[in-house]
Amino acid sequence: MLSDSEVFKKVDTLLSDLSPMRRVLLLAPDATRSSSFAGEIASYIYHKLIDRTDVHLTPTVGTHEPDEKDWRSIREMYRDIPESAYKLHEHDEVAGLYDLGVLPDDEILRISGGEFAAPVPVQVNRNLVEGNYDQVFSIGQVVPHEVMGFANYDKNVFIGAGGKNFIDTSHWISALCGIDNVLGKIDSAPRQLLDAASALAKRDPRFPSVHYLLTVRGQSSAGDIGTHDFFCGTSKETFYRAAKLSLRENCHASNQPYQQVIVRLNEKKYRSFWLSNKAIYRTRRAIATGGTIHVIAPGLDRLGENEIQSKLIGKYGYCGTQGVKQILQIDPEMQANVGVAAHLIHGSTENRFHVRYYTHHSSELLSACRFADGQLGYSLEDIETAHERFSELTVGESFNADQRRLVIDDPGLGLWITKASP
Repeated sequence: MLSDSEVFKKVDTLLSDLSPMRRVLLLAPDATRSSSFAGEIASYIYHKLIDRTDVHLTPTVGTHEPDEKDWRSIREMYRDIPESAYKLHEHDEVAGLYDLGVLPDDEILRISGGEFAAPVPVQVNRNLVEGNYDQVFSIGQVVPHEVMGFANYDKNVFIGAGGKNFIDTSHWISALCGIDNVLGKIDSAPRQLLDAASALAKRDPRFPSVHYLLTVRGQSSAGDIGTHDFFCGTSKETFYRAAKLSLRENCHASNQPYQQVIVRLNEKKYRSFWLSNKAIYRTRRAIATGGTIHVIAPGLDRLGENEIQSKLIGKYGYCGTQGVKQILQIDPEMQANVGVAAHLIHGSTENRFHVRYYTHHSSELLSACRFADGQLGYSLEDIETAHERFSELTVGESFNADQRRLVIDDPGLGLWITKASP
């Protein structure tokens, strides 16, 4: 792995190769991606340039609506960058979005493999385009991702700093394709949607030059998180190189499925089902039919990341692909928020396995739900039950009464599959 200083030397090389810059924008993820090393890279660039350059930071929150706790975590992640440098993003704030154009319905039909057709506007944060930046640095981690196949590259621009309609469409196309056909795939259908958006952006003379600074991270046998490699460039080849390394380092294949998967979630990073379900996405291809994914989520205290997400999750629960498609036929609110529909599909067990959440707030979460079919789709138990059952377990594989068991500390670092899975 690279040391931190070796990563910073690569950043120095990039900065020295660029022409002098008056204004720079850093696009970097929110605190749910704190393991990405993006906070450290952004802070390093800020302090390298600030004496001679006007430097701003936009946390790419996408559909997340951070509350005060979240903002504290973001400020901690970028603690060396003053708040006066922040330029915030609102994905549904019309005045804050810049229109790049519209992807026609026939192109969406082609990208989705004939599953979906509708014109899709492509919008990004207005300041990104109209802020007169000489250079934009998009910083983040390439890792298997449930919506895009692999995270980062221009996802940081068009999703993290994009508009609601485009975000929803990307999620819906992913759900229609099937999460198992997307996760860990480098050239997935949603990635092709990003390619189309990027091509549209390049035709706009106001769209700035974007340099992508991409990490591939991993966990050592001792549990330490480090950087396998660091890639920077302006073309998709940069992403390809990072994604191929991530496929090798972050995709963990087992010969046989596990009867139990135990996932421990950081209480600061994972506070909603919308985020915590990463525990399900990243392990569902490793769980045996009839097996159970146990999610230990001490910070889980809400359903979604914004009001409409929480409302629809609480109304319907994780009711399976066919159930969600039926709801879409009759509920105008779901039709206007297909990204939530996609989330409900991605998080559904499809009656193949079980999910059990452990949290301090199980009763409060259940009281927030008003399910159309009477169930969340998961079991909820008190966090103390998890402590009694799993506190002695260490990360990795083990056996319990002849059942194969896997313990994971952070699902955001990878993808777990069986070699026979798609």
